[in-house]
Amino acid sequence: MMRLCALILICILATPLSSQAASASSDYLIRLFAGEDNTPPTTPQFISVTPIATDQIDLVWSASTDNILMGGYQVFRDAVHIATTTLTSYSDSGLTASTTYTYEVRAFDSLFNYSTTSNPVATTTLALPPEPVEATSTDSNNSRSASGVVILQDFNLKVTTDGATLDWSTNRQSRYTLRWGRTDKYDDGYVASDIYRFDHKTFISGLEPATRYEYELIGYTPAGIPQVLKKSFFVTDSLVDVDAPANVFGLTAWQEGKDVILEWTNPSDDDFANVRVVRSHLFYPYDIKNGALVYQGQGSTILDKDAFLNHDILYYTVFSLDENGNISSGAIVSITKNGMKPSINYIPYETDASGIIGGDLLQIEIPEPFGDLTPEIIEVRQEENYQTFANQISLIKNTSFVVSVPYEAVVEHLKSIIINIQPVGSYAHKSAYLLKINKDKTAYEARVEYNPAVISGLAEVAVYDYEISMVGRVTQKFIYDQEREKFEYDDVVFPDKIVSTYYKFWWLGLLLLFLGIWLLVILWRRRKEEDREDKQSK
Repeated sequence: MMRLCALILICILATPLSSQAASASSDYLIRLFAGEDNTPPTTPQFISVTPIATDQIDLVWSASTDNILMGGYQVFRDAVHIATTTLTSYSDSGLTASTTYTYEVRAFDSLFNYSTTSNPVATTTLALPPEPVEATSTDSNNSRSASGVVILQDFNLKVTTDGATLDWSTNRQSRYTLRWGRTDKYDDGYVASDIYRFDHKTFISGLEPATRYEYELIGYTPAGIPQVLKKSFFVTDSLVDVDAPANVFGLTAWQEGKDVILEWTNPSDDDFANVRVVRSHLFYPYDIKNGALVYQGQGSTILDKDAFLNHDILYYTVFSLDENGNISSGAIVSITKNGMKPSINYIPYETDASGIIGGDLLQIEIPEPFGDLTPEIIEVRQEENYQTFANQISLIKNTSFVVSVPYEAVVEHLKSIIINIQPVGSYAHKSAYLLKINKDKTAYEARVEYNPAVISGLAEVAVYDYEISMVGRVTQKFIYDQEREKFEYDDVVFPDKIVSTYYKFWWLGLLLLFLGIWLLVILWRRRKEEDREDKQSK
């Protein structure tokens, strides 16, 4: 029976019908060519049928042609269809050693017209190797050569931040198993091939950045004998940016009925992406998944609706996130319902005429089992400048700084470490930040953004247990002692400063109000005169 070709070729012209049509519509010219096709492709013929291993035979055949469009080939083993492919070769694996198999192949076109099958070709898989015999020193080289060893050639390894690509070739066809892991137990993963080839390529994914991985590559001869081709290691690339961004600064909270309003200033990092605000009634959330999510975005003011509906004290942490997914240690603030006494005692401070905090610095020893924290080991890093809490800290303006506590100094569990910044001045607000373990697990760190409203003050590193009790703290004075340079942020003006400024310059407000009223009166009188002149002219 003649078969109607439903679709032989569709040609879509990428040019619109006209330049005018291009601006008014999206119509295109479509041409459909249809017709009849019952002509099968030519019959393929085997070029080679080669036993490669005890369980694999490789097939290669000639290409067929068709009057319209080729579809592919069907491969048969012992008259049973085993594969369909568009290639002119096929590796039949999973066979039995010392077994004869007969193969045929036929072609088909795009309308499934089938050619006749090729002439059948039979071959036998390789036999299993004999039991190994211990070789003497005089014939060991000959025995090794006769066993058909696999030799690794042209090995290449390329790593990324989260994976690796390996490609290599061998002196003879082989298959492989690749294992890898952070130790020589290779327990992170493995990949295996069951096809014998000369050239190999494989991928490893899901790895951690800047991490060392051991790997072992095993090759198998066509007789199934395993050989270790390579044992080595690689280190994945580091992320372009692995540093935590600076925290927000100027974080404040106040109550309005049952609601809480939070306000802060975002950091100046070029790759700053957004902030994530998390709330808890137990203690400050230590990471972005610990507590209730209140807000995520690029804003700097939020309303936490009905926050005091079920709890009398609330703890907030604001995390900064950059474009590479790095997360800051967290700026923190707590607030109590209706001005209740806070559960955390803040540090006392005094000011002298120079604006520098005076008085004795309070040092409370950190008892066991919380660690051994002393002023000498608390480090402040700012660019290439390294200082400790042993002496007054001199800071550079317009530059963030990192507060660091050695990992060994404080035990990892049953506590939180907080850096409190209490500045001098009527309009400066206290800031607090969590110290978190860095990625290298060498220190607890917090990056503090420069606040242009702060000139000097007192810094306190405090350790709290999970009963929200301070078990120890170390304090030190700090001062921004260089000339103030231009900062990219506008000056930070807090609400209390606005009120204070208004009372100080009340007369200026009255003067501006009088001038405004006087200007409105003049404009009104001029409009009345113009209306009168218009009536007289008529």
